[in-house]
Amino acid sequence: MTSWIDGLPTNPLAEDPEPLPALAGFPFLHAGAGAVIVGPTGGGRSSLVQAGAYDAARAGLRVAYLGSEVTASEWNARARDLPERRGDAIDDELVGELERVRYLELSSVLVQAWDEPDAWARDVPPAYDVVVIDPLSAVASALDLDFDSSNAEFVQFYDRLVQPLVGAGVAVVMLDNGCLRARGPVNRVPISGPGWWSTLERGFPRRRFALEERSGALERERPAGLERHADVLALRRAPGTRRRQAEREMRRLMEAAVPVVVARLTVADAGHRLLDHLTTLGRKRSTLEGYESYLRIHLAPYFGDRALERITGDDVEAFVAHCRRHGQSVKSKLNYLGLLPRSLTTPCVAGGRRRTRASSSTGPGPRAATPTCTSSTRPSSMRSSLPCPTTTWAASSASCT
Repeated sequence: MTSWIDGLPTNPLAEDPEPLPALAGFPFLHAGAGAVIVGPTGGGRSSLVQAGAYDAARAGLRVAYLGSEVTASEWNARARDLPERRGDAIDDELVGELERVRYLELSSVLVQAWDEPDAWARDVPPAYDVVVIDPLSAVASALDLDFDSSNAEFVQFYDRLVQPLVGAGVAVVMLDNGCLRARGPVNRVPISGPGWWSTLERGFPRRRFALEERSGALERERPAGLERHADVLALRRAPGTRRRQAEREMRRLMEAAVPVVVARLTVADAGHRLLDHLTTLGRKRSTLEGYESYLRIHLAPYFGDRALERITGDDVEAFVAHCRRHGQSVKSKLNYLGLLPRSLTTPCVAGGRRRTRASSSTGPGPRAATPTCTSSTRPSSMRSSLPCPTTTWAASSASCT
């Protein structure tokens, strides 16, 4: 063996061990330690830490319980029940000792701590010896983090709010809800009996054990005579939850959906809606009468029952030529052309239009007017499809002269 990888031999007599003293009430903790307790909801995790906080407070330690699922009233009710079960007298001395345990609302405290991590690291260590966070799912919800998809955001939370306390000698206990997990190489699955967990490791045969769901609880069955080499559990999925089944159901629902048909508007319909809209806005009577005359005598008879989305720039050019042949003055034609785009684009009309045919060199149908309008005064849903009155209509009116 070469010298640079020889290393040092292990010598059990080289050092005298110095065991770390456990914290009163929390025999699995010492000062500056962190722990995560995982179990199903209702499995007794919060009762466990409250019993630990009870003993810790009577030994002189200060405990902060950041709760969410357990309310302050429920916490105090348990504090009354615990000494009665133990046979302790509830006197002024006990009340004074239990004042060392403080209940804090998890969401509000941790949100402020997340915004002010320096104040959190400065103020908590002098005030408490143990901090309990219950549960981690409420932490993720309050801070808008995702602890389930990956470890990255949990590590971010730990580095920002937990590590500063642990480094200052505060013991931190975090409670987590146990649930069925489908992500990651190692999954935890609750089996019948509170707090009992089995580790599922991928790569093992999946026929060791089978799971059946009975009355909402998962129970374990072992074939007779099978040795227990690894607790590898196979989950039976509910019908319709596989990907192909879900996609097939989605296609069925899409095919069964009835499309909503929007009523097609004509120029006359749109013009009358425009007049009603302008009346509501308080336009002058003379203006409204002029618009009504343009619509009734010229626009509506020419365009007839043609739907709005069928009207193109070529149709407008043809209308201008029609006016020229009938001896209309330039001013009259400009007035007609000024009313037509307003009938197409006013907000009270846009809701009843399906769409305006976009220009295309290869697609079927009549050629659409170009360029399209991008004016900020038009509804956003119609900017990409409606002909622009400042270009198309102006170009049409130029031919009136």
